Amino acid sequence: MQYKKAIHATLTTSQPVIREEEENTIFFKIDELFDLHTAFLSDLKTIVSHEGGDVLIGEPFRRLAEMFDLYSAFLHNYKNAIETVKKCSANNPQFKKIVSTIVLNLQTEQSLTLEDLLHKPVARVQINALVFNDLLRETPNAHPDHQPLRQAQKIIQMFLNQFNVVNQRLPIESNRNLRRMVRNSFIVELVDGHRKLRHLFLFNDVIACAKYKALGRDRIDYELKWFIPLKDVSIYEEADPAVELKESSPANISQVKRNLRSVRDQLAMEVANSGSGAFRSGDKYRRKLADLESQLVLATPNLVLRLGNKANNKTITFFLSSDFERTQWMDSILSLK
Repeated sequence: MQYKKAIHATLTTSQPVIREEEENTIFFKIDELFDLHTAFLSDLKTIVSHEGGDVLIGEPFRRLAEMFDLYSAFLHNYKNAIETVKKCSANNPQFKKIVSTIVLNLQTEQSLTLEDLLHKPVARVQINALVFNDLLRETPNAHPDHQPLRQAQKIIQMFLNQFNVVNQRLPIESNRNLRRMVRNSFIVELVDGHRKLRHLFLFNDVIACAKYKALGRDRIDYELKWFIPLKDVSIYEEADPAVELKESSPANISQVKRNLRSVRDQLAMEVANSGSGAFRSGDKYRRKLADLESQLVLATPNLVLRLGNKANNKTITFFLSSDFERTQWMDSILSLK
């Protein structure tokens, strides 16, 4: 933080080492992350120093996990921050001198570059996950800290699953430590004429499509279906009306909605007539309801987004629910190319 302050102080001089917008890009979310961990450390010190009674640390860890969106925002900007550091170092020798030998420990004279320091929050994500796992493993189920630690671990694990499970199955064409996730969401893909629910991940160097798999309570996995390096991705910004969508047996949305209403009515009648055994007796209708809702999720999106793979000249077709969502995906991909 002291180096950020030193660089910031030059903005008001006649010879600033960088512009204000460059400073904002390099140190994006650094203040918030610093404040988050300062408050977390203060909470722990207060709890540990309290005399008498049990030392309960679960809540501070849960609050830390709930603020993990800050890490996500930092990771999304990480590439821009590194590129800005390199550009400013090339353009300003004074800035390069400041950021090339940052002394971390005056006693050992340990020093790192600013790029090294900016990578620390990236590494911290993995370290936090390991710490939460260790704490939870050593905390008995009946202990008051178990529930908040469990909640914290679940929040972080969901974040990591979206990033790491897919990332680990992708090729290492660039430094994986620098790979960051830019955007992800569920999406409908047209595969061999059939609509399939997929999870699409956009990284700063590759786009990947995976099948979401629930393995049980609080456990998920992703089956990687395909990936394309961003350098090989092309976008068809307008749907070509001459290109036929070869969709086999498209669902009748109106009929699916009518079936949904009918099953909901049947479920309500079954519950009303079954008294204390209502939940079990309605299982058949709940399964039907879940199946019809899944059909509707697949059938409803109708806005087409096509991506091309320059390496093999193949085209991938997606269906989205809104023009806003389609535009967001297109803009995110184009901004990385």
